[in-house]
Amino acid sequence: TLFELRSFKQAARHTPCLIPADGFYEPQGPAGGYRPWFGFRFNDDRPFFFAGIYYQEQQGPTLSQSFSIITKTAVDPVAPIHERMPVLWDQSQSTLWQRWLDTSLSTQQRHAILQQSIHYQALSHHPVSDLAKSTKAEEPACFAPLSSEPTNDKN
Repeated sequence: TLFELRSFKQAARHTPCLIPADGFYEPQGPAGGYRPWFGFRFNDDRPFFFAGIYYQEQQGPTLSQSFSIITKTAVDPVAPIHERMPVLWDQSQSTLWQRWLDTSLSTQQRHAILQQSIHYQALSHHPVSDLAKSTKAEEPACFAPLSSEPTNDKN
């Protein structure tokens, strides 16, 4: 729906962007109620780019700037956790992300680029603590694997 929704189609055509990352989170289960979160990253910790769109909106004297990460139907290993996942490319697919940034492409060409992505078998995942859900928390502990066994620090 990226190229169909009025709120996104202009940005999808004219202001594509890349968002660098080294991991992402997905919640498991249906919305509503408690949902455990999982952290995903490549086994070798390589960085990657999310496909995104960038937009600006003038609201009176204030210029608001924002971006959105483009998602697609999830494939393994994300599919058992969540039905959607971000479109992402690693450096081995530099041709794709460079083409994504080309604003002269047609909607059909842009859509085709989004369908091409890396093989996700190298993605690993683990449960993370609820700290990862906080928009104010930006620290390595957010991505730390949730310990399944209690620890005893009183040795």
